[in-house]
Amino acid sequence: MSQIGVTIDGKEYKVELELHQVNDPQFTAKVNGELVEVNLPESNSKALEWISINNRLYEVSMGSDLKWFKSKYGIHNIEARDLESTVSRPSSRDGRVKAPVPGKIAKILVSINDTVDVGTPLLILEAMKMENIIRSPRAGKVKEIQVEVGKNVFLNQVLVEVE
Repeated sequence: MSQIGVTIDGKEYKVELELHQVNDPQFTAKVNGELVEVNLPESNSKALEWISINNRLYEVSMGSDLKWFKSKYGIHNIEARDLESTVSRPSSRDGRVKAPVPGKIAKILVSINDTVDVGTPLLILEAMKMENIIRSPRAGKVKEIQVEVGKNVFLNQVLVEVE
């Protein structure tokens, strides 16, 4: 059994995970004591489009670097850590919100000095013919907005700083 720490949009989860491979790409997992059946689609693309959990389909896209996923609710930053590992990892909680995908800034929803909570929408990024809501990874104040509406951004470009 592995213990994994997962952070999604700044919210921490502790997950105890026990995998039992049934056949590729199907497996079962024990998450927090609950047995879950997972089916991954066979695909040549690097981004996952559909996943079946307990026979319910979910549409998601996962970045090839596994640092973000997209659902019908927007783009979510994700970080997973092996809690059993003794290797220290750098903190990703410095408040810099980076572009999870290349795209174009459609709308900025906050101003400098605005107070935001975890998950507060900061801006809308157009990417892959979709409008994606970029949310705050932490609570705080908007310190800096480094982009403008209509401008293109590249992968991992800093968009907003929250302190």
